[in-house]
Amino acid sequence: FFLRMSKIAVMVIALFTIASLWNFNLNGFFTAIGLTGVALAFGIRDTLAHIFSGMSVALDKPFQIGDWVMTGDAKIDGTIEDINLRSTLIQTSDKGLVYVPNSYLVNRPIYNLSKRTQRKVELNLFLSTANSEEKIVQFVETLREQIALHPKTLKEIIHVAVDEIRPSACRVLIRYFVKTNDTEVMLQVRQDILFVAKHICDENGIVQVDPGQGQFVWND
Repeated sequence: FFLRMSKIAVMVIALFTIASLWNFNLNGFFTAIGLTGVALAFGIRDTLAHIFSGMSVALDKPFQIGDWVMTGDAKIDGTIEDINLRSTLIQTSDKGLVYVPNSYLVNRPIYNLSKRTQRKVELNLFLSTANSEEKIVQFVETLREQIALHPKTLKEIIHVAVDEIRPSACRVLIRYFVKTNDTEVMLQVRQDILFVAKHICDENGIVQVDPGQGQFVWND
């Protein structure tokens, strides 16, 4: 970005230097340029907005080439391939290329996913109300302990609790964080915890419920 701007600046300085050496009257030239600039500003105000937004991106550096970013509305999600004056080139997860105007990015929250140091895992398990309250509480406490024992989970924030009860099932909320930004590592830890939950249910005879079978409706 700055290399391109430097080339333009050098050409403009060279033009005015040559004009001054030839004793060219620049007053009339500046007046004409000013009037022309006003007219052009109205005609290309959208382009100017993109250019100034590009300068803002270059100075603030919310992301760089190679970063994985996502807009707050989740409409744009991919890796930065190039940043120029008018637009930013983003490669999406399906390997498509999207040219996004810089003004669009500047006017929206941008999540730089490459800068994360941890990943949140949040899921729900559904236990039948036919299980005794003691068994459900034992499941919650045991699973919380097992999550804390996993070497890749953060110990400061671990939430395992029944957050909703319906006639047919209790919904158990499971929330914890994994010390990685690698999706594969995060999914492996998630798999480990799910299998631990299954083993706890099998060992204690705890019955799970499939919410997809229409036994109850959740108001999420």
